[in-house]
Amino acid sequence: MLGMVNYLGKFLPDLSSELHPVAELLKKDMAWLWDKPQQRAFNKVKAMLSSAPALAYYDVGRPTITDHKPLVPLINACDLDKAPLRCQRRLMRLMPFNARAVHIPAKQLVVADTLSRNPLRDSTGTDTEDNVRAYIEALITARAMSESKLDLIREATGNDAVM
Repeated sequence: MLGMVNYLGKFLPDLSSELHPVAELLKKDMAWLWDKPQQRAFNKVKAMLSSAPALAYYDVGRPTITDHKPLVPLINACDLDKAPLRCQRRLMRLMPFNARAVHIPAKQLVVADTLSRNPLRDSTGTDTEDNVRAYIEALITARAMSESKLDLIREATGNDAVM
């Protein structure tokens, strides 16, 4: 916890005094006892980390910055069918966002998003219907099909009892 917090410390005003009760536990001859002052300090620092200016909501209008150069052409690619099969599902999930990526070497990235390294799992699961729609949309736009073939698919879909 302290490593992540100290990394963002320059963005958190008065961090050392807020963390003092927790830092006291690290002293050599100090008995380790997590009590109310430590919990209050922990909660306060957690609130500081999750509010401006340390963190902000994702802005879809801004480019995504990555230090992994091979991702840039993959994310910025327009044709889903040209992407490797193992990447297509992830790219389909990005399609509604019109994502664009920019490469910046890791040594030039000032603040790494430490919370992205251990994200919470989505408790609602995947939204299958949206994924299927995105996949169908990608197939229709990426593949040139004749109108008769599309009519045949529409008719078969309409006759399917499950769909």
